[in-house]
Amino acid sequence: MLTNVRPVLRLLQLAVPYLEKTKGAIVVTSSMLSFKPISIYMPYCMSKAALDIMVKCLALDLGPKGIRVNSINPAIIADDFIAKSLGLDPKVMSPELEKAGKSYPLGRLGTTEDMANLILFLSSKDSAFLTGQNICADGGSTWGGDSQVN
Repeated sequence: MLTNVRPVLRLLQLAVPYLEKTKGAIVVTSSMLSFKPISIYMPYCMSKAALDIMVKCLALDLGPKGIRVNSINPAIIADDFIAKSLGLDPKVMSPELEKAGKSYPLGRLGTTEDMANLILFLSSKDSAFLTGQNICADGGSTWGGDSQVN
């Protein structure tokens, strides 16, 4: 909670006065593990679920001020983050990640570009009527596939 929730809330508290002036949008990065938890990652899943409800509460609070609040909830992304966070060699972990991606309904892992494009959309006028949403950008893995990396 100290890593995944408190800093986000504090940063948003600092940003709101500026966002009120610009009628800006907030996009929080959560995780699909708040929708489809894995028991060995319980603290992480709990912290991401806290972000999801924070997004909904802030959408209610900030909507009247013209500020939209949404989250993206990615599955595994094809980068070195997971391997590095587990202290593993990214090259050794790649086959395990690729196996997970192939099990997703779309047959691949998400990319940083996929997430950036979703954040751009949620920040743009094209999503002007979206607020309080937790958008699972997961290649369908919430409903099928295996996001567990051993």
